[in-house]
Amino acid sequence: MGRALVKRLIFSGYQVLIGSRQPDDRRKLLNDDVYLNDVEVTSIDQCIERNQIIFVALHMESYQSILVVNTDKFQGKILVDVSNQTKLQQINLSNAEYLSSIVPHAYVIKAFNTVSTFVLENDVAGGSRRVFIAGDNQFARETVSSIARDMGFEPVNIGALRAARKIELYVLSLFPQWKMPLIIAFTVFTLWLLYIIYYNFIDQKNFGWHQIFICVLNKP
Repeated sequence: MGRALVKRLIFSGYQVLIGSRQPDDRRKLLNDDVYLNDVEVTSIDQCIERNQIIFVALHMESYQSILVVNTDKFQGKILVDVSNQTKLQQINLSNAEYLSSIVPHAYVIKAFNTVSTFVLENDVAGGSRRVFIAGDNQFARETVSSIARDMGFEPVNIGALRAARKIELYVLSLFPQWKMPLIIAFTVFTLWLLYIIYYNFIDQKNFGWHQIFICVLNKP
């Protein structure tokens, strides 16, 4: 996700600085991509100090160990949380809200977590172009919305940071737009199967039960 975001931001005219715990190793990994050869890679500390807008491309489990030691450096900065939950959590708290709780002096914005890596890297991809944006600070929301537009996406402001709970749960659902079509398709298939079974095994008695998969379901 982080790599795809970097490329998209560069293509959109932004100057990007990557922060890493191991900048030398990260630099080597980027050398195989011609579009990332000139991107500067530095330590996380320097990246935070030199940037006002920071995309946090980390797993939620890493927030505490990586970001807390730099809490004072986040004063007044905009943090864009792009993470997703990997499973339903026991506590009613989004990753973005948790991030805000450990870096309270920053403006945390939830965005881009519903955009796939494939869509970020391909203008012709068929995925959704909408970017849901949630945050408690209006200026920060508008700033990230402007970035999303520059990147070719349609920002959708859904309100305060607590709305991030809904966005993260949305991603956990399996193909949410397919829910009704799948229900309809499964219902039609089930009714058809019951009719075939009734007609061939109860009404006409054309086949034995041991022939259901070979002769009935494969019948032209």
